[in-house]
Amino acid sequence: MADVTDTNSILIHGFKVCDEGTKENYNLDDPTATRTILCKWEDRASLAGKMFGGFNPATGLYEVPDHYPDGPLLFVREIATDGVDGKGGRFIGSNGMVAYKYARLTITYGKLIYDPTKITQGELQIDYGSETIVPAKNTSVW
Repeated sequence: MADVTDTNSILIHGFKVCDEGTKENYNLDDPTATRTILCKWEDRASLAGKMFGGFNPATGLYEVPDHYPDGPLLFVREIATDGVDGKGGRFIGSNGMVAYKYARLTITYGKLIYDPTKITQGELQIDYGSETIVPAKNTSVW
């Protein structure tokens, strides 16, 4: 099994990962690609969040999901995570749940599905209305 500390590891969003392979599915309706990577267990959620994109409160901008490296029109749609034992096996993490040394992320890429009714992270709401103010009878207007 590869190790994220190997010299063959790569960086994705600043996280050291080992690329374990890809599968590609070509069809006319919904082409997809699946990429499998190995990362440190404690990096899995942060890495997935970066790959999904969404609203970035630091910049105030919406970041699109990562695209498949060999297909710029295929974007991250799903990420499944499996724990992978390292030397010494599993252990109990700080939250009381079983933890692993590594996480295997299976990333599915597909066409970007834009749905304006879904809000990913953060939200913007606009309320339209009107208000009428009637001045008092003895009010002077300059």
